[in-house]
Amino acid sequence: MEKQAHWLNPATIITLTRLVLLPVIAVLYLGDFFPTAKLIAMILFVVAALTDFFDGWVARKFNMVTDLGKILDPIVDKALTFLGFVLIFTDGALLGVLFPVWFVVMVFFIATVRDYYTNMLKQLAAKHSGKAMAADWYAKIKSSVQFVGIAVSMFYAYRVINGLNIVAIIFLSLATLLSLLSAISYTRTYFKIKNLKIDNIDNG
Repeated sequence: MEKQAHWLNPATIITLTRLVLLPVIAVLYLGDFFPTAKLIAMILFVVAALTDFFDGWVARKFNMVTDLGKILDPIVDKALTFLGFVLIFTDGALLGVLFPVWFVVMVFFIATVRDYYTNMLKQLAAKHSGKAMAADWYAKIKSSVQFVGIAVSMFYAYRVINGLNIVAIIFLSLATLLSLLSAISYTRTYFKIKNLKIDNIDNG
């Protein structure tokens, strides 16, 4: 029997570090206490986003995958993305200036609904097959694109540089498209799992 990794290992510590960074990022960005506060918040956001990929690699590479890590990592990941959206979409320097209101509503609505929808499909798939659906290619790329779009927007709020506004909108628009494609991909995977289960019952 394979020995279960200790719940508090380097991979989990990296995930917990990302969790601790969330309030620090929020306070610095919203408080804007000193001239470079938003810049530091953006840098910490990038660091937190990078740990999202690093902790998974460490867990798999050194056999540190734990049940806690499986639960905690996606929760903190979603929290980081949600925080990023809230910060840039409620920033008076960006809302109505960099982002039209309709764009904010579209991006936030699609991202939120997509997450709830795919989580529901994952739970249903696990109920049918007893196994979790793996993240698809669209989902993996979407997260990276979202992080880049949010980070660029945060930097633009700190210092207005021509061209960055276009880059931010392109990345967030692409992330929205990938969210839709990911939802479609998860739907197809779910129905394959469901139909396979039905076929197995019929053949049984």
